[in-house]
Amino acid sequence: MRFKISILLIVVFASGIVFSQSDSTYFISYYDNIVPRLGYTYKQQDIYLDSYVTKTSYNSENFGTGPQYFIGGDVGHKWLTLGYGFGQNKQNTRQNMDLRFSTTYKPLSLHANFTRLNNLKYNYFDTLLVTKHTFKPINNSFSSLGIKLDYIFNYKKFCYSAGFSQGGKQIKRKGSFIATTAYSRNGFIIGDIPSDLNRDSIVFNVLKIKGINSHLVEVGGGYAYNWVIEKDYLIAISEIPGLGMQWLNVKSQEEGIKKYQRVSFVNYFKLGFVWHIKRLFLGFSFYSNLWYSEVDKFDYRQHNTGTFAYFGWVFDEPKRFLKNTRSQ
Repeated sequence: MRFKISILLIVVFASGIVFSQSDSTYFISYYDNIVPRLGYTYKQQDIYLDSYVTKTSYNSENFGTGPQYFIGGDVGHKWLTLGYGFGQNKQNTRQNMDLRFSTTYKPLSLHANFTRLNNLKYNYFDTLLVTKHTFKPINNSFSSLGIKLDYIFNYKKFCYSAGFSQGGKQIKRKGSFIATTAYSRNGFIIGDIPSDLNRDSIVFNVLKIKGINSHLVEVGGGYAYNWVIEKDYLIAISEIPGLGMQWLNVKSQEEGIKKYQRVSFVNYFKLGFVWHIKRLFLGFSFYSNLWYSEVDKFDYRQHNTGTFAYFGWVFDEPKRFLKNTRSQ
């Protein structure tokens, strides 16, 4: 019970938004308002090991959570947003954890995450990308701890969160270049599967990989744009590619631990739609995060995707809300 309560307290601490010295002719800040949201979330997290035994022989082996669905909401005020999602798949909810925190101050936007996945499903694809095997390995797991810092050049006229987490409302079209730097530490234990099921696997039979630990330092830059239609409709898009230096420790059954230093490609993409009806807003957002490295006889990829459909309301700041309530 003590462990479960601790997890709950951490999970509800989600994200925060801060705006200051913004140009009100381009966007309206919700920093002093109370902004609750309710919504439906889908997300999926995948790890791919793509093997090249020969120039013409290609195999892709995937470890993923499969689709995860959540119903929940959050409430934002000033720099803090508290939220919680109830997973429809009870097994995923019990075995997996995905905690995220973000806050913004002037041009700086800070993001942090801790992820722990314990029920990954294994998929084997042959050269023609036909699924041949699907099952859950025993004792496999993936954990990730990361921190990311964005610099928004045009932060006074551009509201980066307007299309995704409602830190404000963009009322004139505007965009901004964004520079980013990040660090992440990942640990992946492949686990065990019955020998009669892994006969086609390059990872289990040829490379005999047991686990992969990595540290990644990355830098990148891109552009984000908020397209406003008649002040109440918003289309937000963000594309930030980058490069990183990744240090990997690959543990195999026969060779022990081998160390690699590789250049990694990374990409962060987000797309959002928001419709404002006075204080009410309806929204939909999508994200796709990709990390890719060529190691030794195999490529190592991580791909996280998710969507969020939601609605919410913008309340007055607490002092004004109490004053209006008393006057009525």
